[in-house]
Amino acid sequence: MQPASDAVSVSCIVENLKNEPYNRILIFKLQDLKTIWGPSDLDSLPNWESSFVLGFQTKEQGDMLMKHSHKVLCIDVTHGTNFYDFHLLSLHIQDEYGQGYAVAHFITNNLDFHTLVVLFSSLRCKIPNLKVNTVMTYDDGCSFNAFNSVFGPNIKHLLCQWHVYNAWKRQLVSKVHDKSHRDKMLEELLKIMYEKSFENFENRLLMFLNDYSNKCQKFTDYFVKNYSGRKE
Repeated sequence: MQPASDAVSVSCIVENLKNEPYNRILIFKLQDLKTIWGPSDLDSLPNWESSFVLGFQTKEQGDMLMKHSHKVLCIDVTHGTNFYDFHLLSLHIQDEYGQGYAVAHFITNNLDFHTLVVLFSSLRCKIPNLKVNTVMTYDDGCSFNAFNSVFGPNIKHLLCQWHVYNAWKRQLVSKVHDKSHRDKMLEELLKIMYEKSFENFENRLLMFLNDYSNKCQKFTDYFVKNYSGRKE
């Protein structure tokens, strides 16, 4: 729960931004209050009273999003950004120089599917003609599904390699006790990840599963369940 002074300060900042020539606010809702600005669908969710949301986008960010939305759009989440353990969800595109460029931000204390649908709907209200071809996320199970339900239905989904790599490392540590096996398996997994030939990819994947299904079944079961059907 936010102290009243913090809530008042945020409200004042939002009000000032709304009154500028270009309104940057996509959505705004304080805890214990109904939605103040943007889609009001949050108010019908079971956790509406405890929900905090602030979404914003500058005109320049909106223009860049429209210009580069045919490329890959990345959804990134930074957890526990402040004393209240709120999360920062940011959308990024690749600009004309190949650099990452933030095109929208949302601060929220909930990252469930229904909350994310409302956040992305507020972006849709701001840019109704936005077309997105491909979205990259970490493997959270919600952000892509929520985005696809608002802007889809035929958006291509990519997983962030860095997050996949770290997920594999964590699972190897918890499921494979022999360090020599862990090191060798991670080496083979990276070869699979970066293999560009589909035929070689299939061969490497089959060899990996054949080599370790008996010796390290807990990990291979996890791997088959979560990744073998998502080869792209």
